[in-house]
Amino acid sequence: MSDWAVKWLGRRWTRAYRCEDFYLEVLREEFGRDASFGPRASAPPAAWDRLVVEGKPRYLRQLGASELEEGDAVLMTSLGSDPPGSWHIGAFVRPWATLHLPIGAASIVTPLAAVHSLALEIEGFYRCR
Repeated sequence: MSDWAVKWLGRRWTRAYRCEDFYLEVLREEFGRDASFGPRASAPPAAWDRLVVEGKPRYLRQLGASELEEGDAVLMTSLGSDPPGSWHIGAFVRPWATLHLPIGAASIVTPLAAVHSLALEIEGFYRCR
């Protein structure tokens, strides 16, 4: 695992600090990149799902595996009770993992091959525009 990712382990999820907030903070602090997924203010978690679906073409550029750089977005969908079909985002970590903040938990690094064990499925890899 990359050294930069270690300092982000253990951040706690709250209703006010969710996976997208965590990802954007990591992107800004570690990679100097400001990004946005559109306005959300105090929107409920369901609004995040709508923002992703509606704003993906505007805010994210899809990448092939050979284009991935650390910090790029790993976009996942829930297969479990979060609710099913909801979106989740993490930062790509070399060699093949994601640093992410699961609902109701603390931030972790999960090998991409093991996201299914967390009831998640990788939808794709993206770079914020």
